[in-house]
Amino acid sequence: MFIEWEEEFETGIPAIDHDHKTLVDLINEVHAVIQRGGAAREVEDVVERLTQYVAEHFEREERYMEAAGYAGLTAHIARHEDFTHQVGTLAREFDLDPDAVDLNALLEFLADWLTNHILKADKAYAPTVRAWLERNPETAQG
Repeated sequence: MFIEWEEEFETGIPAIDHDHKTLVDLINEVHAVIQRGGAAREVEDVVERLTQYVAEHFEREERYMEAAGYAGLTAHIARHEDFTHQVGTLAREFDLDPDAVDLNALLEFLADWLTNHILKADKAYAPTVRAWLERNPETAQG
């Protein structure tokens, strides 16, 4: 396993924690495909699923932060957009020439970004969103 889920990653927001666990699982799947020498197409498929799930997760996070009135929403969205841009660039490079992309560097980038983003940026909004969800429990389902 490339990334182990750790209790310190938990935000206390069930839907967000579920998303984060799914993202960890997808990054671990990318790692497994690379480790067993999977074909470029197989790596591309897993990275595409990861990218799609990241987009869904970002949309959910941003919706929660906006509804909760989180003051750091604009900066958080900018971090999401930067990540999306970087992954998009890597995906295009991979499409053009899979051998030109350092897959281990890609994995390190994904893992570092996710863990740092959760531990810093996501932990920053978590108290605001948790308080909002306590006042609006019907929205906690996602």
